[in-house]
Order: sequence, then C-alpha cells, then structure tokens
Amino acid sequence: LNENNLCEIILELGEDTICQICADHPRFRTYLSERTEIGLGLCCEEAARIILSQKKKTKLVALQDDGEYADLTEKEKYLLCKREKMFSIVQNRSMSVSARIRALCEEFRVDIPQRSFAEWADVFLSLEIMDGAWEALLREVKENGISQEENGDFETAWEQILVYFIYRHVSDPEQDVRKQIFFSVLGVSFIRGLFAYICKRDGKEDFDSLVELCRLYSSEIEYSEENTEILMKSVTWEEMA
Repeated sequence: LNENNLCEIILELGEDTICQICADHPRFRTYLSERTEIGLGLCCEEAARIILSQKKKTKLVALQDDGEYADLTEKEKYLLCKREKMFSIVQNRSMSVSARIRALCEEFRVDIPQRSFAEWADVFLSLEIMDGAWEALLREVKENGISQEENGDFETAWEQILVYFIYRHVSDPEQDVRKQIFFSVLGVSFIRGLFAYICKRDGKEDFDSLVELCRLYSSEIEYSEENTEILMKSVTWEEMA
C-alpha cells in the first residue's frame, strides 16, 4: 500500500494483476462435497458495516440451484438441516437475543462454561495477538470490568452477528456441532461485553465503534486457524456433557 493506503499493483498494473487472495477478500468459502457456500467476512470494515446495518432477516441466496442437498453426504445433510433450525431460533424476534441464545443452547445441549469475563479475557490474551489495539482493549477490560446491562438498541446487530457466526462456523460435518455453536455464541457474547465496556468508557453508543470492534475480533480470531481451533477446544467434553 502507498501512503494513501492504495494498492500500488492495482494503480500501476490494473485490477486483473492482483493475486487471488486480494481478489477474493473479504469473501470466505466453505466447501462441502457438492456445494460451495460464500459469505463476507467481518474483518473488512465495509463488510462489517453491511452485515451489522441490515434490518431484514438474513437469508441464503442460491446462485446456482444445488438440488435441495441431493448430492451431499448424509453428515452434510444432517448438519445443514440442524443449521436451519439454528437460524430459526436466533432469528425469532419475539424474544431478546439473550433469550434466543439460551434457547439455542438448550435445543442443542450446549453448556457455556461458567467463567467470568476477566477469565475469558485471559483466554483471549493467551492466544496469538496480531494487533496491539486488541491486546490493549482486552487488558483494559480485564482491569476495569464490564457493564452487565443489555443494549436493546443493537438487538438486530447482535442477531446478524450470531447468524454470521453460525453460517460461517457451523460448517464442518466431521466436528461436534455443539462445539461449533459454542464458538459462535462465545463470539457474539464476548463482542457484546466488549462493546458494553466501550460504550460506558466513551459515554456514548457509537455504531462505528461496534463495526471496528467486530473487524478487530474477526481479524484476531477468525483469520487465525490456530486461535479458532484453540477456542473451539476451550470447552471440554465434560463441560458439554
């Protein structure tokens, strides 16, 4: 990038010369046997803004008819059917997002370990950290604590984040679905706690701050396979029993 944060390759040689990762970013792909799912990642500010600002319920759009799961394996069909159930629970706007999370966990027998926010902050601090701003925020929150008040003004945003996490991470038919749900619920819950702290610290509820927080979380966690795997495994079989 040059001093204006513009790509020199594109400026000098044109868009057709950039590499595949730059052409795809911030899109992600999930590959099943006969189906590819595509989405936008929260790690991009504009993608995060698009996802968080949507007021309508998120729905999947078929770019090419896949025949209603006809060519998928039985495990893949099972996973996608279960995921549809998850979507119906988390998009039930007759309940608060907190109630939807509880209903989701009850339906799929997911027990979130009883750890304080400071203990969860320690877990995140133990992971690989790429941005000093992320580490500074975690240490600040751990030291000062967070507000437990729910923010109803951002209910739709929490819903969209949770749908995004489920769509992206409940995706491996070979892995226990409960751990994938756990990872998704942990993500939105931790972001909510961090945002509550930021709002209290700054004395205002700022949508742009939430966008930046989601971008930071995604960059630090979702785009590190090691960090994602560690969090997936941070809940034990005994805790999920």
